[in-house]
Amino acid sequence: MENISLLSLPPEICHRIFDYCDSQTILLAVRGVCRYLHDITSTYSRFELKCNLSKNSKYDVLFRFISPASITSLTIDNKYHSDDDDVISCLTRNFPLIQFTQLRSLHVDGCNYSVIKIILSSIPFRSLDELSITQIEEHTRPQVISLAAKFNLRKFVFAKSELTTNDNISWPINWQLECLEIGTCNLLQYLSICKRIPSLRTLVIEDCVVGEYWPKISNGLSNQLKSLTITNCSAYFEELELLFSAVPALTHLELVFDEDMYEYGLNGHRLERILKRRLPLLHDFKFFFAYHYSENSNIQILDIKSLILPFRSSFWLEEKHWYITCDHILQTRMIRIYTTPVQIRYDKGRFSEQELRERMRWLSSSFSRYAIRPMIRRQKRSYFLMHSSYSFARSIVRPEYLTDPMIDLDRCEVSSKDYTCRFIRRSFEAQITEKNLTMSYPENIRTNNEIIQDLAAALEHDDTFLTLDLSKNHIGDTEVEQFVNALKSNTTLNTIDLSNNAITDVGAQHLAEYLKYNTKLTAIDLSNNAITDVGAEILALCLTHNTSLRTLNLTDNNSQFRKIIEATLTMRTNTTLTTLDMSSCDIGDIGAVILAEVLRSNTIQ
Repeated sequence: MENISLLSLPPEICHRIFDYCDSQTILLAVRGVCRYLHDITSTYSRFELKCNLSKNSKYDVLFRFISPASITSLTIDNKYHSDDDDVISCLTRNFPLIQFTQLRSLHVDGCNYSVIKIILSSIPFRSLDELSITQIEEHTRPQVISLAAKFNLRKFVFAKSELTTNDNISWPINWQLECLEIGTCNLLQYLSICKRIPSLRTLVIEDCVVGEYWPKISNGLSNQLKSLTITNCSAYFEELELLFSAVPALTHLELVFDEDMYEYGLNGHRLERILKRRLPLLHDFKFFFAYHYSENSNIQILDIKSLILPFRSSFWLEEKHWYITCDHILQTRMIRIYTTPVQIRYDKGRFSEQELRERMRWLSSSFSRYAIRPMIRRQKRSYFLMHSSYSFARSIVRPEYLTDPMIDLDRCEVSSKDYTCRFIRRSFEAQITEKNLTMSYPENIRTNNEIIQDLAAALEHDDTFLTLDLSKNHIGDTEVEQFVNALKSNTTLNTIDLSNNAITDVGAQHLAEYLKYNTKLTAIDLSNNAITDVGAEILALCLTHNTSLRTLNLTDNNSQFRKIIEATLTMRTNTTLTTLDMSSCDIGDIGAVILAEVLRSNTIQ
């Protein structure tokens, strides 16, 4: 095949290529190469222009090279928060907006109402079909909507707009809008949108606050709306059912639940009943549900296999083919339930990716200070609505939605497809590449039976972790039994740290049974537990059968360890144990004599 260059392509193909380039590249890099490309850029008529307003802006020079009529997309960004007078002066001096006759898309960010009014009043009414406005003063939002309604828009984005307090907003009747994106609204506004904009096909809202008093809703208020997305949903199930009853023709639904509003898992059975009853035509459903649990919470925490079980019904797997994953992030005490593959909308503009990563690192490192506030959920909602800057945790984007997500979060994960629990250390949709990992559960977090079930179930099928650190976690004999039952089929783990827990002789017996036939474990730390002479003797006797353990730490237990020293006399068949730590133990003179006798016959280097 011959080498093809821009110079050999017809103008129409070059213009298609320019559609994927920014205006700066076209005008400064391509235009000056040769006369042929100069002429092609001169006839190009689909420029996308991004402008930052300030009193020193000189965009009038730009229009010496391109015609205002060749601008199809314009972004006006007042990110420097210049004074209104400076912004208006810049607009009138640099932008002949009346000549933007082919403008199709307009994005205005950070401008006050007076500036927006001048912009919209200057643009030809029939040209615009997409309008996006962000960061506008609360009291002027109704006026902005009235201005936008004068255009024959196809899409209107009113981002970062809290509309719950604007009861005087009147949505235009029979507005020929197909797509609407707004911030948080109340139930009356939601119903008004569904009723007054009959052509609306796609609605995206941050949240809908239903409130205490519900109006009577006629089923099928909007039979035209096909797609609904709620990006920070705080609704109860009964509130969701109320919202869905107004839009029975939905075929696409996307829900991202507000993780600060929930202290328990998502009920799959109840969600199934609502979807069957209210949205019979739904075929594309995506959701992301997450909640943090507090170690002091009185609410029962279900293990992830119990949470995923309702999503294994024929409705989810066979009829709809919606596959669900539930995971348990150990470091941050978070449990998540979500559809896979993960394709969830998020707000990229709220923070930069670097800011988000820094905030999430802070959240992970100091999560104990971010315990769930001791308020019932409805009280939380009222508090959050009154304090728009209550916590950065509600406004940050979850890290997995970034292009470079954090991958150092260990989690137990189970899928509705195979119902098998696994350990995962990777981002969504990424393949695990690390081996020889260390799984470290956060210190000083009181474990419960459900958490242990998740860990044990994941360990049973894991083939990546070599070290398991569960120190300082109030682990007792019951939890030890669960772990050793799961580890019987694990073939990779070689080091276990169970120090500073509450393990007694009963737990020591469970471990002894496990150690008898285990051939992979090389080190176990049981220091600072409650093991007495009885448990120590049981552990020592089991080592006559063990051929892999090299290090056993029994420091600071409730034993003088004379029994284990005596039992060591019977361990001469064990040729692998090289380290036995009994420091801080009062073995006494008799114990010292017995130990000397053992060491005299020791042949292990």
